[in-house]
Order: sequence, then structure tokens, then C-alpha cells
Amino acid sequence: MKSQQRVKDILQASRNVFAEKGYDAATSAEIAQCAGISEATVFSYFSGKRELCARVIADWYDEIIDTFESGLPRDGSVRQQFAFIVRTRLRLMLVNRTGLCALVLSEERTNIMMSATRSPTCNAAIPRR
Repeated sequence: MKSQQRVKDILQASRNVFAEKGYDAATSAEIAQCAGISEATVFSYFSGKRELCARVIADWYDEIIDTFESGLPRDGSVRQQFAFIVRTRLRLMLVNRTGLCALVLSEERTNIMMSATRSPTCNAAIPRR
């Protein structure tokens, strides 16, 4: 039971640090400090910052899905359901966790750019800035 709580605490600290600083600027030392534990303890539960980030994003999307499933007006029209999804998505991404929204977008952009540098066919599809 204590280890489950420890994982939750680490994930919450990671979420806060990533939302505030972004993936690149965040450090495992800052995450540990935010959670009130040593950096070694963080690494005893997670292999590194990338695993923490992936887990934070996955948990955040699970929250979004749970919100959709519990609140979707199933008897409503398609328009009402769509409006609920759009409003809820905007609220969850832009109001509640703007930093996580930026984190997700930066991670997706990084993954796209990494793929583009490995694949000549992707290079042509992504405009350079």
C-alpha cells in the first residue's frame, strides 16, 4: 500500500514539474524534491524521466476518458454529445492543465521531428521553420 502511494506522489510531483517547466527543462532532482524524496527513490520506481513523462501523459488521458465516459449525455443528440466532448476537452486541456497541454504538444512535436530525421519520406512532409 505504501509503495502505491509513493508512486502516486511521484507521479503528482512529476505532473507539477513537467507542467511548470516542460519536459526538457524538468529534472529528476526537481521531481524528487517536489515529492519530498531522494532522487534515488524516484529511480527505484521509474527508469527515468521519459518513463515518468509517458506515465503522466497516459494517466492524464485516462482522466480525460473517464470524464467523457461519466458525463457524456448518452440520450442527447449527436450535436449535444459533440458539444460536451469539445467543451470538456478544452476545459481539461486549456483551463485545468495548460502546462500539460504544452508538454503533450512538445512531446508530439519532438517525436515527429525525431521520426523525420530518421526517415527521408517524413522530411518532405514536415515544413522546416
